Amino acid sequence: MNLKEMQELINSCEDSKAEILSKMNDLSPILGSDSAGQITQQYASLKEEYDRYSYRIDTIREIMDKTIKTGRPSLGIGKTVKITLPEEEWTKISQIIEAGQAASVADYFRQLHQNQCQ
Repeated sequence: MNLKEMQELINSCEDSKAEILSKMNDLSPILGSDSAGQITQQYASLKEEYDRYSYRIDTIREIMDKTIKTGRPSLGIGKTVKITLPEEEWTKISQIIEAGQAASVADYFRQLHQNQCQ
């Protein structure tokens, strides 16, 4: 089941909960006058069904939270660095990036660091 299908299922469960809640609200005013207990049983049954839908929604949301992966995987701890270089050096770095040897300025300096550490 993909995320879209999970969301559609949540929406369907939410609609069902709303219908059940409406029925429960209709029964609430007459609960006390139910001498045979049928309305009370019906209300309890609706409450159980409502709780089952709530549980399903919570379970699906937990699965979605575990499934959703936002952004790219972390490469490490990010820190802001300001580097001053002559214009010619920035031009060389830009050419390296344009040639596809680095994905970005950050990637260029990451590669430079990795090469120094080897």
